[in-house]
Amino acid sequence: MTEKADLQSVLDRAAEGGRITPEEALDLYRDAPLHALGAAADAVRRRRYAGTEHIATY
Repeated sequence: MTEKADLQSVLDRAAEGGRITPEEALDLYRDAPLHALGAAADAVRRRRYAGTEHIATY
């Protein structure tokens, strides 16, 4: 199991647009809290579609 601090650093990197490895993605899938994954995904979406009135549905 990955330590909480390690998961947070991977989430932060992903939210900032950085690349993550397949192993890190699997660790996030297995161990990261769902709300933290959602927050990182939303950060990526907001940056990618900044300045638009893009509506996202999940």
